[in-house]
Amino acid sequence: MIPNLISLSRLVMAVAFVRYASDPVVAVAILCAAGVSDWLDGWAAKRLGQETRFGAVLDPACDRVFIVTVLVTLTFVHDIPVWILGVLLARDVVNSIGAAAIWALRPEWVGFLRARFAGKVVTTLQYWSVVHIALGLPFFIISLGAVALATVWALGDYVAELRRLAGASKPAGSL
Repeated sequence: MIPNLISLSRLVMAVAFVRYASDPVVAVAILCAAGVSDWLDGWAAKRLGQETRFGAVLDPACDRVFIVTVLVTLTFVHDIPVWILGVLLARDVVNSIGAAAIWALRPEWVGFLRARFAGKVVTTLQYWSVVHIALGLPFFIISLGAVALATVWALGDYVAELRRLAGASKPAGSL
């Protein structure tokens, strides 16, 4: 219960971010709080023995809603070109489509899908890019390039994991 409430807090933080996106200090503080909550919900679920299938779906859903809300808001507040928004959201869009396809076509795989290191790297770099934008820091293009490279890596990693799952689900002797 507590981990799910922590995950849901990111939805409240998304609304707060929309309200305070033009205040760089508050925007970055909200972003930091969301990052801490993302770590804390997983830690609390393990520590309290409250890992659930619902929580495993709720956490990434709240992550996606938060980051999409933040990036779309920053696109308007800081007049970011749409192609940059596309680069920053590519992994999230593909993940969401992939998750929906898996739930529809292979629901037995849902329990095997876990957060992956490559995905965590993309999320961290997305957050850093948002800090770059909110504070108007120089060299944003380097952050954007890092997100793009990490996205390619993460998507390749997800495809490899799905191929592994597909191979493991084949009956012995069928190749």
